[in-house]
Amino acid sequence: MARWRDIKQNRVSTSSSKKTQKDVETSNTIVCASVLNRFKSYVVDTFMITMPIMYFVIYLVIGSLQEFSSAKMLGWGIILALHSVALLAFWMIKKESPGMRAYELTLINDNPDKSINFLQLVIRYVITLISSITLLCLVPLFRKDNRALQDMLSGTSIITAPK
Repeated sequence: MARWRDIKQNRVSTSSSKKTQKDVETSNTIVCASVLNRFKSYVVDTFMITMPIMYFVIYLVIGSLQEFSSAKMLGWGIILALHSVALLAFWMIKKESPGMRAYELTLINDNPDKSINFLQLVIRYVITLISSITLLCLVPLFRKDNRALQDMLSGTSIITAPK
């Protein structure tokens, strides 16, 4: 009780007080980008990357929309493979996709001493696909730090980084 009274009466400065473990942990946490900006960048990526790939596969690889409807599994497999190659290349080379660039987002490793490796990106891509077709995409809405399931499992984060 005396310590509080001393601080209150300016006999001891508050800056000289020791930091608690909680203060140290919160000062080192990464602030993820907002859920809305991440969703908007996901939608932009869907249209800028996936739509051209879909047209390419439907009309140039398969032949026509009627043939695509009869071979949906093959068509969607090719689309998913090309989409994963394109998105992983963007993430590996630029640390951002076109949608992320539009909203000034960038992909970082949670450990600032290391760069992002390919395995982390593959894990992030697979978990993103799984969470986007299930209710797991709602995880960031219930967390204060806006971290999604793919952020936690891959050890990466999407942050706002103005250019």
